[in-house]
Amino acid sequence: MRRSATFSERPDVAALLAQAEAETGLHDFGDGHFRGSLAAFAAFVDSQQQLGADSQRAAFGQMVRVLGWRLRLVEDRKRYPGIGDERIEAPLIVVGFPRSGTTLLHALLAAAPGNRAPLYWEIARPSPPPSLAAPGDPRIGEGTRDIEHWLAGYPGFIAQHPYFDAGGETPMECESLLIYDLRNAYPTMFSKVPFGHPWAAEGTDEQYYASHRQLLQHLQFGGPRRRWVLKGVAHQFRLSALLAAYHDARLIWPHRDPVDVFGSLLAVTAMVHEYSGTPAPKDRRAFGLAML
Repeated sequence: MRRSATFSERPDVAALLAQAEAETGLHDFGDGHFRGSLAAFAAFVDSQQQLGADSQRAAFGQMVRVLGWRLRLVEDRKRYPGIGDERIEAPLIVVGFPRSGTTLLHALLAAAPGNRAPLYWEIARPSPPPSLAAPGDPRIGEGTRDIEHWLAGYPGFIAQHPYFDAGGETPMECESLLIYDLRNAYPTMFSKVPFGHPWAAEGTDEQYYASHRQLLQHLQFGGPRRRWVLKGVAHQFRLSALLAAYHDARLIWPHRDPVDVFGSLLAVTAMVHEYSGTPAPKDRRAFGLAML
C-alpha cells in the first residue's frame, strides 16, 4: 500500500476520496450516505486553525485511511458474496452508561469459551475478513502498535481502561463498528481529530443497525460460529431498534451509582478532549455543567 497522504493544502471531499482511491487502487465506495459526514468532517478540521498545519494534515490522513478501508470492505463484499448471508444469532449485548463497568463485563463475557467480541485489530484493519486470517497475521501486531501509540498520547488512559493491555486484541465496543460508514467518530481511529464535535451523522436507527450488522457479518465470515458478545453505551437510547435488528439478543445492563458514573465519565472525557487537540477545559465545574 502506498504511503498515506501528506497534503500540501487543505483538501476538500473530492481530494480525500481521490487520495483513498489512489492509495488502494479501488474506486467503489458503495452507497453515498457517508458523504454528508465526510463534508462535515472536512469543514470542521479546516476550521480548527489552532491545531496547526501538521495536526490538520494528520487528521485528514486518518480520514483517508478510514476511506481506504471502506473501499476494501466494499470490494470484499464483491469477492466474497457470502458475507451478506451471514446470520448474527442471539448476540449477548452489554448496555448501560459508560463508566458503570460495561467494558470490563464485556471483556469478561467475551473470554468465555464459545464467545467472541470484535477486536481492535479486526476493526482497524478489517480486510480481508479477519476470520480468514492465519495465526500470526501481521495486522494483529500492527493493531498492538496502534494501541501502544494511542496510550502514549493519552497519559492516564490505561489506568482508567486497564483492559487495553491486550493491545491489538482489545475488545471493541459497538460504536467502533460504525466507523467506516462515518456514523461515529471513534477516538482510537480519529485520535488526531478534536474530540466532541458531532460531525459524524448517525442517520436513522434502522441505518445505524444496518451498518452495525454489515460489519459483524464481515468479521464473522469464514470463521467458526461463536456467540457475539457486544457492548455499546448508545444502545440504551435506541432499544426498540436494537431488538428489531437482533430480535433474539440477550441484554445485560450493569448499574453503578450515577454520581460515580458521571464523575468518572467527566474525567475521561476531559482527558480525551485535552489530548486530541481540543482546548482543555480550564473550568471543570463549567465543563461538567455543559455536559449535562
